Amino acid sequence: MKMIKLIIGTILLLSAFHVSAEGKVKDIYATPVQLSFFAPVQLAPVTSNVYGLRLTLPYGVNNKVFGLDAGLFSVSNGTQFGLQVAGVFASRKGFSCGLNIAGVVMFSTEKNFGASLAGIYNQADGEITGLQLAGVMAKAKKITGLQLALITYCDDLTGVQLGLVNICKSSSIPFMLFINAKY
Repeated sequence: MKMIKLIIGTILLLSAFHVSAEGKVKDIYATPVQLSFFAPVQLAPVTSNVYGLRLTLPYGVNNKVFGLDAGLFSVSNGTQFGLQVAGVFASRKGFSCGLNIAGVVMFSTEKNFGASLAGIYNQADGEITGLQLAGVMAKAKKITGLQLALITYCDDLTGVQLGLVNICKSSSIPFMLFINAKY
């Protein structure tokens, strides 16, 4: 028990030290562990980058996350590398590479490489390269790969849409039932 308390205390102590990036106009901080109750009530500031583990219980915001990001509501204002698991809602304003899972809703604004999965609604205002999946609706600006949902929608498609209703604005036939493909 003393060893567990020592390990937890060490992690919390290390996470309290923020390393300022040299030569930047704006301070950018880094931390190996982030624990958020709601932004800004979290161990490291919102502008920090997390390299390791971020737990958002229930809500947290950080600049970039590299590693495991888990919680109820998860927001990244920059790059996301690794595994992001949000019980309810996930949002990214930057580049993503890895697996992103949201229990209900997923929003992303830039390029996504890997898989983006949401229980009900999944929206990518940028490009998805890989898999975009949603229980009800998957929407993306550009899909390169597979888009799977009850209703799929994209502006541009290089790959396959599978769903009851499939809409691709750039296709010669913009509306298809069950399957749509464009290469």
